[in-house]
Amino acid sequence: GFLAACYLASKIKVNDNFFVILFKLIIATSTIYILGLIWLGTLIGWDKPIFTLGAKPFLLAEIFKIILLSLLTKKIIKFRNFI
Repeated sequence: GFLAACYLASKIKVNDNFFVILFKLIIATSTIYILGLIWLGTLIGWDKPIFTLGAKPFLLAEIFKIILLSLLTKKIIKFRNFI
């Protein structure tokens, strides 16, 4: 999941606006959760509350991190190109 998320997050460009960056980061992070929930369901069984155990406790913090990164992405890319 992390490899797919890294690949999708690498598609962010400097000229993307805030909402495009936000959308790309949501898609990239969603791959981690989707593949993680599939793996959790395989391990503990599909009859258990997989979403409640594997994703729900982390969603609020993840939303905060995505919004924060969306705000800082252009500055990070410009700084990286400067170095």
